[in-house]
Amino acid sequence: MNNLIKKILIEWSYRLDDGMIDLKNYTHFSILREVLSDMKLPSEVIIEVMGNLTEKEGDSKPLSDEDKKKMSDMGLVWKGKGYGKEGEKGILFKNVDGKLVKSGDKKTTDKPEKVKGQAMYAKDLEKEKQKKETSAETDNTEFEKNIKSKQKNLRKSRLEGEGGLGGPKASYGENQYTTAINEIDIDEFKEKNKDTINKKKKEIENRKKFPTAAEERKAKVLGLDPNSDEFKEYIAMRETYIEQQGNMHENEGIFKKFDKSRSAMDSWNGAAFDGMYTTKKAIKESGMKNANVLQSTPEIDAEVKKDLEKKKDNACKKPESEDCKYYTRELNEWKLFSKFHDTFAIGQDEKGRTMIISVSNKKSDKADDGQANTTTAQRLKLIKEKYGEKIAESVKKALDNGIKKAQSMKSTTIKNTQSVKVDDDFVEMSKLADSNGKLFKEINNQAKKPCKTTGSGKREGLASSNTKFACWLKEQKDKDGNPIDWDKLSDKQKLEITQKYTADKDWREGQKLNEDGLYEPFAKMFIKVGEVGTGGHRESVRIRINARKQAIKQGDEKYGGDLLSKLQKEIEKMLKDNKKKKASDRQKKEDDLVETTYKEHLERGGEKSIYDKQKDGDSESLSQSTNVKKTEQNTIDEVYKDTVKAMDDADEQWAKDNPEEAEKQGIPPKNGPNKQAYIESVLDALHYNDLIDLEDDRDHKFIQQMGIVGAKASDIRNCLAELSGYDIPPGDRKGLKKHLRENCQVNAETGKISVKSDKESGGKELMSDEFRTAGTSDKVDSKHGVDMRECIINKVSEKAKKWKLNYYAPLQHIVS
Repeated sequence: MNNLIKKILIEWSYRLDDGMIDLKNYTHFSILREVLSDMKLPSEVIIEVMGNLTEKEGDSKPLSDEDKKKMSDMGLVWKGKGYGKEGEKGILFKNVDGKLVKSGDKKTTDKPEKVKGQAMYAKDLEKEKQKKETSAETDNTEFEKNIKSKQKNLRKSRLEGEGGLGGPKASYGENQYTTAINEIDIDEFKEKNKDTINKKKKEIENRKKFPTAAEERKAKVLGLDPNSDEFKEYIAMRETYIEQQGNMHENEGIFKKFDKSRSAMDSWNGAAFDGMYTTKKAIKESGMKNANVLQSTPEIDAEVKKDLEKKKDNACKKPESEDCKYYTRELNEWKLFSKFHDTFAIGQDEKGRTMIISVSNKKSDKADDGQANTTTAQRLKLIKEKYGEKIAESVKKALDNGIKKAQSMKSTTIKNTQSVKVDDDFVEMSKLADSNGKLFKEINNQAKKPCKTTGSGKREGLASSNTKFACWLKEQKDKDGNPIDWDKLSDKQKLEITQKYTADKDWREGQKLNEDGLYEPFAKMFIKVGEVGTGGHRESVRIRINARKQAIKQGDEKYGGDLLSKLQKEIEKMLKDNKKKKASDRQKKEDDLVETTYKEHLERGGEKSIYDKQKDGDSESLSQSTNVKKTEQNTIDEVYKDTVKAMDDADEQWAKDNPEEAEKQGIPPKNGPNKQAYIESVLDALHYNDLIDLEDDRDHKFIQQMGIVGAKASDIRNCLAELSGYDIPPGDRKGLKKHLRENCQVNAETGKISVKSDKESGGKELMSDEFRTAGTSDKVDSKHGVDMRECIINKVSEKAKKWKLNYYAPLQHIVS
């Protein structure tokens, strides 16, 4: 037993930050329990060891074997001051003079104690720590130094507002998520902020509406009763975190990227807290030690890959060794998941080998964020290149035509914007559509740049592509033949000049310049105005509110009324009464108030708002802009409708040409080779094929973190099988992929492509693969279908109900 205690003390102390065991610290006892569990000791031995370690010599007699067995049978563990249930608060029994006494039956004193034997083994502990630290330093010092340096720099750039591929807001959210996992200990956070949390908890209990639909969804994912005290505490902690982070980052550059909107920033911090909470559990369940969670960048990923390759090469000097097999697998999985992960956890397995868990981060816990995005042309090219052998020549021709249309869409749009009439209506709407002034600011910046020329090459002495608008503007004259003074121009004049610039093909050809840079920001301004007319503008409600307020204001000035002042008072009262409600709810109420006053404004003879003019087709310039945007949409609609029709026609012809083979394969109703190629491209876009193939013992290697929903590959695979009517077992993974290719149905009637199983009447929507215009560009937005989303959330919820892990137990020992 002494040798066992020696080993336990050394390992226990090593896992503590300062190496000093404190028997009054519950966190230390959680770590001790983990040490004993990792050593796979029987529960009776664990109780005896913890009792021997924590009882002062001479103060208490050891418990009898009978009492020890009783503790084991009841599932009780030592908690520093006595015995209690694992994962529950409170002490149920104490050791009083060797007898088991219910807590409260006899008063005892709990003075700080020192562990017997800690000093005895101090030398051994120091030697063991030096040995481990020297070994780790030899293998990992340079790698960890590079990673931590890049991570630190990345954190700084994200707070300054520098974004990655997803933009500054999403990049900030991902960085908040990784930082929260690495730095927040739930137990310490609760203790440090207990007053604030308790206050918020009382506020939550006094709400008229609790829980909201979103909160009910979070409770379901956590496996909790939404009205339980535990869940209210979770929401209180979440709100405390959101408030703290918002206060901290209001003075950072990133706040400007949110247009200085706390609610916009809060939504990302809420998602970061939710994701942190469930990812910590997944990391702990995986057995990973010393985890560090990083935001993926090309530079950081390259460092990780280099380190894995080095460790694989070293391990495979003995090709048959377990380490060689381990690192070969780890490297192969890294190459697979690093193609589409956003963040990842890196640490060690139980044998000290590098271990990685890849994470795909999405903000919405509805599981409705796009899981994969690309452009129309890129998707069509991929289908042709990757599945070309499976598809007919007629389909290849349709793909080529679609690619050509998609690629020429921007050029067509630029040309169409040149004929839009720039009048007062257009200028007024452009100000509303460019709600944060970003486009006007960029146009002004480009106009005021100093004109630069290239120093060498084919374009030596010609305008630099980075300053071409400034160089073109420098050559222009006003109506009196004088150089144009940009700062003295009206907004209307500036927009008219940008039209002339995008139309000056002769100047660009003379300067050997292409069309790059014309779509954004110049044509984009006209598209933004057009989006209001099609209903596709993200700020449509806000634009309607502001446009109608402006019309009411002009009516008051014309007729001497006070409608606007009365409206403002009503809005102020509404905002005050509803300040605790969601921003979207407050906006809806404001929109209703404005609409009522606007109708009164029209009844007294006031003019239509600019928003309603565009909606009703009463403005020539705004109708022209709307048509430009509709032309873009129609182009993409035609591309995917034509593509799907070509596939249907080709499969029908194939079945006629190969009747025996078609009958053998069940075509129809099963899909033919052309439609199967398309379905395959969707499965690849959503990474379903890779996740279906991931073995059960590697399920921990990938997490699709969608807000608070942390889905594993098994969740996605099982949902695909269940919803499509395929049984695993007796079927296998290869069979599931074949089943999906053959039986999923594509529907392009509504202008988007959705993929459904044919298990039931109407089917279950597994995937959505929508070809559409996205703001000022086009995209193929691939994501989980509505039935797939519900299934995934249910799978995660079912597992949560079985969790034996107490969420509020300390988790900081899983991160370094």
